[in-house]
Amino acid sequence: MKLEVKHLVPYLPYELKFGSGNQKYYEFVLSGIDFYTRTDIQIRTSGNRIYNISDIKFKPLLHPLSDYADINSDAMNSLNCDMSEQINLNEFAIGYICLGSLYQSTYELCLKNHIDVFGLIDQGLALPLI
Repeated sequence: MKLEVKHLVPYLPYELKFGSGNQKYYEFVLSGIDFYTRTDIQIRTSGNRIYNISDIKFKPLLHPLSDYADINSDAMNSLNCDMSEQINLNEFAIGYICLGSLYQSTYELCLKNHIDVFGLIDQGLALPLI
């Protein structure tokens, strides 16, 4: 599977960061997306630089969904949300419900906090944000 526009667009309003996993760790904030096909994507940074996503070694930086599998985890507590959203996110993280079953508010909470709702880290398409 390749990184596609559908994986990036939901995070666009929430300053998604990209980085590289090499020794020199570069990071930039996504500010826009231009696409020609589903996988031929150019991304614009907040510094107005343009990168072709297929040519560079930058990947989105996301929190692993597995960090939210424990309702009492530090990751879950750091979200500062109500109990119903915590339970809904926990059920999604443990695989009890699917992405389409998330409350709208929980989905937005995940995007806002850069949680990997699409499983990109497991597929090697994103880097874990620690």
